[in-house]
Amino acid sequence: MSLPGAVRTLGSLYVAQAFEEIVQMQRAADEAHTAVEQLQDQHGPPTQMEWTDEQRTWPPSRIMRRSKEPRATRLRRR
Repeated sequence: MSLPGAVRTLGSLYVAQAFEEIVQMQRAADEAHTAVEQLQDQHGPPTQMEWTDEQRTWPPSRIMRRSKEPRATRLRRR
């Protein structure tokens, strides 16, 4: 059974559009990967350097306390 020409054309357009979106996503991923590699070249891998005091204390204790509180407690305060 053969599909009408219009349906075939719409299907081809959909496939072409989907393919173009995939190509765009792959390009964005490649650019992000290149940026990460450049940062690693400049600063070294994430765990190679000793952490600073600021990094060790992040996130601030207020945020940490809030995340440990039960959700109901946080909602009652509002």
